[in-house]
Amino acid sequence: MKLLCNRQALLDALDRAGSSTDSKHVTLKHVMVTLDANAGVLELVGACAAGEMRATLGVEPGAEGGAALVEPKQLAAALRAIGGDVVRLTETKGKLAVDSPKVKGRAVKGIGLLDASEFPPRRALADGEPTPAGPVLRGIRAVKAFASTDDARPHLASVYVDASEGDTQAVATNGGALGVYRCDAKLTRSVLLPAPAIAVVSDLEAETLRVSSTEPAFATFSGAGWTYTNVPLGTENKFPSWRQVVPQDKPAATLECDSADLSRAAGDVMAVCVATKAVIVDVSADAATVQTPKDAEPSFSAEIAGKITGSVRTALPAKQLRDALAQCSGRVAVTLLGTLDPARVDSGEAFFAILMPWRGL
Repeated sequence: MKLLCNRQALLDALDRAGSSTDSKHVTLKHVMVTLDANAGVLELVGACAAGEMRATLGVEPGAEGGAALVEPKQLAAALRAIGGDVVRLTETKGKLAVDSPKVKGRAVKGIGLLDASEFPPRRALADGEPTPAGPVLRGIRAVKAFASTDDARPHLASVYVDASEGDTQAVATNGGALGVYRCDAKLTRSVLLPAPAIAVVSDLEAETLRVSSTEPAFATFSGAGWTYTNVPLGTENKFPSWRQVVPQDKPAATLECDSADLSRAAGDVMAVCVATKAVIVDVSADAATVQTPKDAEPSFSAEIAGKITGSVRTALPAKQLRDALAQCSGRVAVTLLGTLDPARVDSGEAFFAILMPWRGL
């Protein structure tokens, strides 16, 4: 393999492919570098248990094709050390040399390579119809804080992109709170994105999304010069029927207020009494307050200005309340069904959350 290409474009592609490597696995901590000399395209592939990232860039004419595995951090360090706009990569007897025809006196030689045959089989790309990825990615970012962090429950340590009833919604739950974001997108199939895939795709600026026709479904996100395909969870991992937990009963009380005011008050409760994981929301005909739990010391109470109907006192998980309010701008509606019933936090736009009550307070 021998080629000339833009140094920064190669660094960017290497960084992209390296985002899906596995440092604990001898082979998977490497990136597959494949050069199609006829097409003049260099492809870099990183793969791990969560998914596969492919990044491509063009090379200058006269390249000689080949394939090898390279440790991405080592190659990146060499590219930065060489400098210049254009770099030359030359493979000889399982070693890689890097230099630049425009920078004299600098060269890195002897970068160790692994045989390309040691890389796992390439993953198929999702075959569904392409749809704009932006609305779905906004939904994933909005609800990912509500996903479980328990690796023993992978179906909950995920974001579910639900297209089962004609619309598309990104949903996540940890069993104690539920976040839902209504995506302005039309998918033909639902897909469950596990935690490792969320960590990759939530930082991407993808252009298109495809969902596979196979079962279990998986997704391919694509952008300029790259694609990412997640590894699906097994068919035994089913996301719960989340619509059944959305309250339909008449509320005991409602509070319409500024989301920043309510979030600040909940944060002050957590700051004053660091041991507490819950906040008391007390709504009455006279006022609405956010308080530390009963018998907590030191105690704190903050009055929330807003429109009030009904009365109820309930305890809600503090962090998840603030996670929900972080997705709301301006006015927010908080619907309280009862002391021991779920509460709904609604932005009035694309996002709402369901919070289970904190019992025993």
